[in-house]
Amino acid sequence: MYATHAWKLITNPRIHTQSVERQSLLRRIHRACERQGVRLLAYGFHGDDIRLLLKGPHAAQLDVTRGVKVGTSRSLSTSGADVFQSISSVASVAPDALGAAIDWCHALADGPYDLWTSERDLAGWRTSPWFDPRPALLDLRIPHLAGQPGLEQDVPLEASLNLLLKVAAACTGRLPGHHGSFRLFVHLARHFGYDNGRIARSLNLSPRRIRQLHATPESALSVALGMMARPELMQALQPRSLSSKSQRSVRIATRTGSPAMAVMG
Repeated sequence: MYATHAWKLITNPRIHTQSVERQSLLRRIHRACERQGVRLLAYGFHGDDIRLLLKGPHAAQLDVTRGVKVGTSRSLSTSGADVFQSISSVASVAPDALGAAIDWCHALADGPYDLWTSERDLAGWRTSPWFDPRPALLDLRIPHLAGQPGLEQDVPLEASLNLLLKVAAACTGRLPGHHGSFRLFVHLARHFGYDNGRIARSLNLSPRRIRQLHATPESALSVALGMMARPELMQALQPRSLSSKSQRSVRIATRTGSPAMAVMG
């Protein structure tokens, strides 16, 4: 059976805002689904809302959600945080409403292809170790689009190493700076003309290691370049505008010469 699961968090602001905590939660959901033989077909995180679309026996789905909440509470309690508490709801989904249920999960996003929904994976723009898009695409009877060919001519001619690190992370389903995205990052950086020495310094690796990474084929390079040619995909990688409170803190730090300015930067 198909069912949507909605969680409204009432504790743990860290899960609301911290990327590390969100990815830990996504990994825990992935492991719980594997143990129970349940398929995660779509997901969406935003603020204190979490939405999941699961496929499997009803009892197994409940075991997944129960195990995720207990495991998350134990993990958070070791650092002195509150236990995982939420207001939960479950709704069955008819097979012919599967597409609408996936859209419902993605509706939490700030914009198209938000990093914290499964939309990028289902469209072929991300290959994440924590989410397999094939079950949903099979049930929807649509092919897996592994990127969009023919867009390379629209790729920018220049890109900073910082941006390329974000692109590599977004394509591999990891956080920027995770070693799992290094190979793709090296291929991207070499594509944009950066030398091995500068790439090595940016990753705190040796030039020899950079040469090894570049010598290994990277199938996701064309997907990453195609992503860079699409503004709607790159939008989520741009720095968010500062809130009025943050802007005020920057102005105060600038006037006073506070060391906090270095942190803000």
